Amino acid sequence: MQTLIRLIVFVLTGLIFAAVGEYMFSVILRGDWSNFFGSIFFNSLYMLFVFLSSRLIFAFITRPLAALLVYYVLYGATGLAVEWYLIGNSPWGNPDASQWGMFAYWTSMSMMALIFSDPLPRPGLGRLRRIIAASFAAFAAFSIGLGYAIPDDGLRFAAMIWLVVLGYTLLTLFYFPYARMVARPEGGGG
Repeated sequence: MQTLIRLIVFVLTGLIFAAVGEYMFSVILRGDWSNFFGSIFFNSLYMLFVFLSSRLIFAFITRPLAALLVYYVLYGATGLAVEWYLIGNSPWGNPDASQWGMFAYWTSMSMMALIFSDPLPRPGLGRLRRIIAASFAAFAAFSIGLGYAIPDDGLRFAAMIWLVVLGYTLLTLFYFPYARMVARPEGGGG
């Protein structure tokens, strides 16, 4: 039962962190609600994949920081593969796409799910979660509000792209305090 609850928290957390970027691209920029819901459905399956496959990472890589690094790189790279081969945002297919922004988006979705579903009693983890949640809520409110405030032209598109890249890049900064928690001997692995 605990594993099922952790899975639900994991997937829902990943979806919450993905939904803002998806909303900005699908709804604000394109007015395409079906693309938004399709992306959320796909991301649900992706988060299920991340949850199940990450259990292997943490089972076989016993050094917590090494496991976290593999997790970070693997799910960022897997997300890039989705962008490149399923969506068409490869460097050769869409040279204007921000490769780092897409990597940060996918790894943030995965890392935030891990941080918020971590069952271990890590000192400071509750505080870190509150800071992340408040920061992300402020980012979401500002970005979505700005998206509706800017006229529907090239400026809106550029602003939304750079806000997504900036917002998800800033989320990656929260990996460092979490990694320090994981590295503590009393903190254990993910």
